[in-house]
Amino acid sequence: MTADLLLSQAIKVFLIARSADSYSPSTLAQYKWALDRFVLQQDKRIDEINTSDIRQFLSYLQTDYEPVRPNGDASPLSSSSLFAAWKAIRAFYKWACPEFGIPNPSMKIPPPRHMASVIVPFVQDEIKSLLKACERTKLSTSIKKSFSMQRPTYYRDRAILLTLLDTGLRVSELCRLTINDCNLQTGEIIVNPFGSGIKSRSRIVPLGASSRKAISIYLAHFPNIDKVPLFRKANEDALDRYNVLKMIVALGERAGVRNVHPHRFRHTFGIMYLRNGGDLFTLQRLLGHTSLTMTQHYLALAKSDDVAAHKKASPVDNWKL
Repeated sequence: MTADLLLSQAIKVFLIARSADSYSPSTLAQYKWALDRFVLQQDKRIDEINTSDIRQFLSYLQTDYEPVRPNGDASPLSSSSLFAAWKAIRAFYKWACPEFGIPNPSMKIPPPRHMASVIVPFVQDEIKSLLKACERTKLSTSIKKSFSMQRPTYYRDRAILLTLLDTGLRVSELCRLTINDCNLQTGEIIVNPFGSGIKSRSRIVPLGASSRKAISIYLAHFPNIDKVPLFRKANEDALDRYNVLKMIVALGERAGVRNVHPHRFRHTFGIMYLRNGGDLFTLQRLLGHTSLTMTQHYLALAKSDDVAAHKKASPVDNWKL
């Protein structure tokens, strides 16, 4: 292949190549989002794009780009989104440079300053409120002011929340579960990675008694339980991560719990595991982390809990000795 392709043409080939390499849909969507906006800024021949062009694009995202979000929020992109755009550019040129025999104009561009978000776990009352919100919904009619009725997805949604909290699964891993992956007798879930398995590791995760019961009740109330996907829509199609995100955000609004999203259940599992005496290496395996780097974030928070607990319990300080 030659370098006389336009940037837009090269990006199409790149996305096809990454899809063929079994990159996850979420990674591909993230690449496409950033690279499509790069093309809108300058669709030149790929051998004509230089470091200055990439710097200008990243600066545009940070200062002039106006996000269009479903909830109407037009606030500037977060540091994590800017970091994701930089990663997409780097990934594209890592592939394109040997493919087209061009120098890499992204090599001298450092990543945007990326502040890792603070991990804030759910507290017990918040989880209870979310589970309660799964059960009933309020309706209003012209005859009665309001009444409540059981939500048709109550058993499924409750099973999803408890499974996320009990296993620390990523939401994409939860959506890929089949009935055969979940052994309700032994309390084990087989987690299979997507495609290349670059981010997610194959593993077996324990499932507690309450979660097993919730899944059993859900399957008993759901028709055609011999279907393959474990968690499904009413039309029998498998849920995807966007369906689960929408469901969980709506439950948070109904329950009056702020900042509810699927990954927060994973954070809560990791922190509670360490608080209750679990070790870091086992947690790494359960969460499917490829290294201890991310797992250590949970350890840091657990240690800060120890400091706070000691401050409250210290007889020397409290008795002012």
